[in-house]
Amino acid sequence: MRFSQAQLDDIARRGLFDKLERGFRASVPDAALLESPLLRDYFAACERDAQALGLRSEQGIASYALAAWFLGPGFVDRSRYLRQLLASPYPEVRKVHALNEWVHALLGKPQDEETADQALRQAFFSTTAWGVGD
Repeated sequence: MRFSQAQLDDIARRGLFDKLERGFRASVPDAALLESPLLRDYFAACERDAQALGLRSEQGIASYALAAWFLGPGFVDRSRYLRQLLASPYPEVRKVHALNEWVHALLGKPQDEETADQALRQAFFSTTAWGVGD
């Protein structure tokens, strides 16, 4: 039996959505209140948005989905530094780490975007050894 690339991609995508759904239902407030198709539609939208920003790994898509859940779908526009980093050729692992630190800082102090930007810069510069990109 041979699988086409499209079939393999579909299997991987369903697997990712299964993991996201289990994780969200277990740990994210109010996610358990949503019907599975609606939650999966949310993941599909987040996957599209994350990939448009260069976040293609499961970790990148999951980080984007969590950030969008807690901060809203336009969260990237809250920081020019975050937008610049996500548009850069740096490795995805550095982008995701900095994104996660930015979100963490912003969730701790929702109105303090300057502190979140500082957390992003610190996280980014602490990962220099992870590569400079394409």
